[in-house]
Amino acid sequence: MISCGWSNRTPWDSPREMDEDDLERHIEKLAAEVPNPGRSVFNLRVPPFGTAIDKGLASGLPISAVVAADEVAASWGPGAHVATFAATPLAAAAGNATLDVYESGQLVRRAADIGDYFRDQLEALQQRHPILGWIDARGLFVGLEFVRDRVTKEPADDESGWMLDFCVREGLLFEKGGYYYNRFQLIPSLVIDKESIDRATDILDRAMTMAEARSGIGG
Repeated sequence: MISCGWSNRTPWDSPREMDEDDLERHIEKLAAEVPNPGRSVFNLRVPPFGTAIDKGLASGLPISAVVAADEVAASWGPGAHVATFAATPLAAAAGNATLDVYESGQLVRRAADIGDYFRDQLEALQQRHPILGWIDARGLFVGLEFVRDRVTKEPADDESGWMLDFCVREGLLFEKGGYYYNRFQLIPSLVIDKESIDRATDILDRAMTMAEARSGIGG
């Protein structure tokens, strides 16, 4: 799932939908912090053969890495992969320290548990609000797409702008993107609590109510 422009809805649990060549070429790029999808990609039924990770890996210092299954990584011989700025000591030390915090705080497990709670709240909103056309959520990496009509899937681009302004005034900050500017990217801190999730859900609920009333959606 790539948050900013579009969603690649990969058939995570349906290996029959991808042939062997597709699987061998499949590398899933995670656009958020290291474990923000909530569960290790290598625990999926259809795991990628490699994963590029960056951003939160060193808590703000520039670093990236490729994580691969043992049999894939072992197939690369010496000198098979090089980089101009590889192994910067400061960034590497920060990356190790960051991973220590992830491990000691069980942040991957926590992101999965809190992410499930967040998705439940969002799915309840979807039942009440026809403007919420699609929810992408993996752990605390969440995307929402808004439509004027769920059948035609007409993007609710103006309404998304209204809702963004409403949410900002109420203290809820996030990114708006998508090719049709009708997508919200909700990527909260991995240590967010349920009370904050509830507050965010309430603000989104009121924002959608406002936009639907203003546009006559579902009326």
